[in-house]
Amino acid sequence: MTQNVFVSYAREDAISENNLIDEFLKHGKPRVRRGEISIFKDTERIDFGEQWRKRIDEELEKTDIAILMISVNFLNSDFIFEHELKVLLEKHKNDGVRILPVLLGTCDWEYEKEIEQFQIFPDANEPLASMNENLFAERALEFFQTVLPQNYNKDFQSGELQSENLEIDREGKLATLSFEEDALEKWLLNKDDVSRRYYTVEEASELNKLNYKDVYSFLKSKGYSKPKAFTKTPWFLNVEQMLQLQFEFSKAIKLNEDEMVKLFKKYHPNNYSEYQSIFNTLLAWGNENLINKKLGTIYWGQNTSSSDLGSVGWIYWKEGRKTSKDKYFLFRVGVKGDISPSFWWNTQNYSNVDKYPFNSFNFQSFLLEKFSKLGFSEFGGELTHNNENLASVSKDNAFTKRDHFVDLAKLSDKKTMQNFLGIFDEIIEEINLL
Repeated sequence: MTQNVFVSYAREDAISENNLIDEFLKHGKPRVRRGEISIFKDTERIDFGEQWRKRIDEELEKTDIAILMISVNFLNSDFIFEHELKVLLEKHKNDGVRILPVLLGTCDWEYEKEIEQFQIFPDANEPLASMNENLFAERALEFFQTVLPQNYNKDFQSGELQSENLEIDREGKLATLSFEEDALEKWLLNKDDVSRRYYTVEEASELNKLNYKDVYSFLKSKGYSKPKAFTKTPWFLNVEQMLQLQFEFSKAIKLNEDEMVKLFKKYHPNNYSEYQSIFNTLLAWGNENLINKKLGTIYWGQNTSSSDLGSVGWIYWKEGRKTSKDKYFLFRVGVKGDISPSFWWNTQNYSNVDKYPFNSFNFQSFLLEKFSKLGFSEFGGELTHNNENLASVSKDNAFTKRDHFVDLAKLSDKKTMQNFLGIFDEIIEEINLL
């Protein structure tokens, strides 16, 4: 069964000379051609007649997945917020409709509670409009290959795979047994083809990048259990359970200090206070050198329990300007208690703007040497045998690759911390030379 995808967007973004919406949606064409999805993006918004409004309502009613193309124009559209988004949020709550925000351009989307609850793609600080052409294509492809949900229930809606007994109230014992018998039979016949059967808990966990133990706990918390006659067979998920699972673990929360401490406790239960202390030192540096001087910010990102890949970022604004070309990313701290430079975002590997001095190989080498001497060779710099000079630079370094996380505990020594932050003081000085 084809999934219906509704694209919510601002008309101003679609008629602009640089129409990134259509370029983005082109990457979904292969899935449209295979019959997996059907994409509705109304192209008749110039004609605001009754027929147009009726068509919008019809498409909203049958929506399975909604893509929100977030921009300042999107946020300023009364029609989107008062009609489209209102309907989609209601369907998300009652029918499990998936809502997938895509950050089209820089804007204050986080102040909109209706949107903030969902994990934004590609990242809170990665608007599509700021990317170079190659990276834009990579991200669009990633979205349609891995982010847009696969149609779990496509085959189970057909008469071929749907047992008549499953029309019985699912709370009834007979319906439960019928489902288990049906699921087990299909699993035995199609072990290597999950599209022809129901997912097991382990398979659903892998598909949604979850720990299978968390999935079992979630199912039991919802009152689900296996019938005694089937305790030795795999636990199969029906469509309702799968949707509940995806809904629960796709929730995004905005990070804050308390949430970070909770996550430090989760990943470092025996010494989380050490991670908290290091984190607080970094916050203090950011407050003193960025926020208080109105020269930057500490960005509290989103996190989902399914992956725990959220992070907090330190961002510098050249001369206090907040434009894309004057925004410099310094470093990030991940919720698992690790830290990474954010230099990649400042280079032409990501940005479509040349941000001095990050595309200079001499500058890159200078920084990698400094970090290596400090004990952070993981960032891509290799020293000579006597550790005096830079011997080589790895192809995968902090300027060519997005993530280079290392354990935050490496900054537990006060002198190391002081020297680490001193490098960023030098970076800020260099940025302001031009």
